[in-house]
Amino acid sequence: MQTVPLAKAKAELSHLIDLACQGEEVVITRRGQAVVRLVAEQPAKTAADVFSTVWALGGLEIEVPAEVAVALDAPDLDA
Repeated sequence: MQTVPLAKAKAELSHLIDLACQGEEVVITRRGQAVVRLVAEQPAKTAADVFSTVWALGGLEIEVPAEVAVALDAPDLDA
């Protein structure tokens, strides 16, 4: 983690953004107090991304609770 005073950050913003994009965390201070943390944006994961990862790891084994299984076996009353 790199700590940079605000005045220096103004002059070196492009460089600090490059550092953040490379994985470095940059903290900008004002009067000695940390006020901003500069980190690279992480792409949002979609449900499809998570499912793909789980599938690649072998999937999930899920047991249906007994009370749900009974409800699923019940005759359809709306038919």
